[in-house]
Formats: sequence, C-alpha cells, structure tokens
Amino acid sequence: MDRGRRRKARLTAPGFYVLPQDAAGDRVVLRGEEAHHAARVCRCRAGDLIDATDGVGMLYRCRVLSCSAEGTEAEVLERLPEYGEARTRVTLAVAPVKGERFDWLVEKAVEAGAARILPVVTARTVMEAGGRGERWQRVALAAMKQTKRSRLTEVAEARPFGEALAGLARGVDLLLMAWEGAETSADLAKVIPSSPVASVGVLVGPEGGFTDEEVAAVRSLDARPFSLGPRRLRTETAGVLAVALVLYEMGKVAHVKSAEV
Repeated sequence: MDRGRRRKARLTAPGFYVLPQDAAGDRVVLRGEEAHHAARVCRCRAGDLIDATDGVGMLYRCRVLSCSAEGTEAEVLERLPEYGEARTRVTLAVAPVKGERFDWLVEKAVEAGAARILPVVTARTVMEAGGRGERWQRVALAAMKQTKRSRLTEVAEARPFGEALAGLARGVDLLLMAWEGAETSADLAKVIPSSPVASVGVLVGPEGGFTDEEVAAVRSLDARPFSLGPRRLRTETAGVLAVALVLYEMGKVAHVKSAEV
C-alpha cells in the first residue's frame, strides 16, 4: 500500500476505547460495548485497520486479528503518545444549560481540545445540574473516540460557584474569564501571557451573565477578563469558542518561543 492509501486508511479507520489493562505488549483487546460496536456496527474483519485510545495518553494504530461481539483482538502497529493533545491543559468552567444543549457543549468542547469540563452553578444558572455527570462523561468518551484524542476529558460533577472558583484558581497557572462586561478591545490575544503556561482555566457564565459579586470574586483572584466580541452568544457557543481560541493563542505563543530557541 502506497503512502497516500495508507494515510487515507488511517484517517478513515474507526476509533475505539480500550481499557489500559487491555493494551499490553503488541496486542489490544476490545471488550463489552466496544467489541460489540466493532463487530456489529463497524463490521470489522481480520486485516482491517483500527485506532484504539486508552484515555490516559496513548493512541494505538492496530490491525484486527479477530473480531466478535464477545471480544476483538488487534495487533499494535504503532504507538502514538499524547496523540491529539495540546501542550496547554485547558479547563472549561461553565454554567450548565437546559436540555441537550449541555451535551452538545461537552461534545464540542472535547473536540476543540478541552482537558477538563467543570459545570459551575452560578446565581443565574437556570437548570438543576445534579445527577447528570455520568451522562456527560459518556458524551465525552464518544467525542474522544470520534476525534481520536489520546486522553479522556474529565467532566466533573456540578459545583456551586464559590467552591468551583476556589478549586479552579488553585489548579491552574492562568485564570481567564470570558465576560460580556469586558471592553470589546480586550480580545484574548492581548491578555494571553508572552510565555507558554501548562494549564489555563476559562470561566464562561450563564446566558444571564455573571452577577457583579461573582465578577468581583473572579477578579480578586487576578483573573484576566476578555471579550468574545460584540455579539450575544449562547453559553454553549461561548464555551466552545473560548476553548478553541485559548488553545489557538497558546499554540501561537509556544510556536514563537520554539522559533526563538
């Protein structure tokens, strides 16, 4: 198979989740729902190429040896550590929204590259966020397989604003807030530091916005507010856009620094 055909085969190869303990040596074994999906939905056969991610930092390029709904075994052709992962770990702290719109946000934030999603119950949050963590984590798992990332995005349980903010501030190197009250001239490129950072937390409020007290609490922690522009965005749109823009800007900073070395 020539290079072009190999590349096409890899791009179209279906993606699966393999438990870390089932990826040993030169073999991976898909079990449960993943094996069923391989056999009954994707109709994999011996010789087919597949990709399998363990969710903890490794993507495996594989060739199927045997496939059934009880278990699918594949030979590892290539190991790709940290495949699809950004240098900067971004946590999206965002107010939950009604219905399936938050499912959409989780899916697209994972596709955009978020490392962690933290649902934050603000004063103006208009939904009951409790008890949906397992559902959101399943959405994140499916999105990881779709995008062939090597790490599973954690979707935390929803937390009250004060508790979430305190934990977020302790766990990141840079805290940002997408805020409609920021000057429209305060675009993200102007508030990103000139040197790369390992972790960033991005706060996105509900459609009613943060209260004055919440804004004051965030700013007291030296968070940098920035504007997503003059248009009024839905929370889920703002969340995904914020993740994508942060990773884009941090990527530019890292590129400049590497070019200077």
